[in-house]
Amino acid sequence: MANKPFQWEKTYWGMTEAGYWYASANFSASEHGGTHIDAPIHFAQGRLTVDQIPIDRLIGPAVVIDVRRQCEATPDYELTVQDLLAWESRHGRIPDGAVVFMWAGWGQ
Repeated sequence: MANKPFQWEKTYWGMTEAGYWYASANFSASEHGGTHIDAPIHFAQGRLTVDQIPIDRLIGPAVVIDVRRQCEATPDYELTVQDLLAWESRHGRIPDGAVVFMWAGWGQ
């Protein structure tokens, strides 16, 4: 299973016939790269696609699990149950309906 790498293609870059500047490009990227939302269908047949997720399921209290240190040691680090339990021991139970973010620091 291989996804195409990020692609960027310049389609127009310059003055238009109407006399104004216009810059445009096409881009494509794997849906699993970078910051994104995983649709339930990504991992379970017959589940919801992103456009089918009710908006009230995407709004809630935010919880940020900081695993930057772990990701520095292991670049392909995956969030664990222990990470969640450690967060709860410091901050209290993760609220029902919370939106949980994993802060990997990969954007650096």
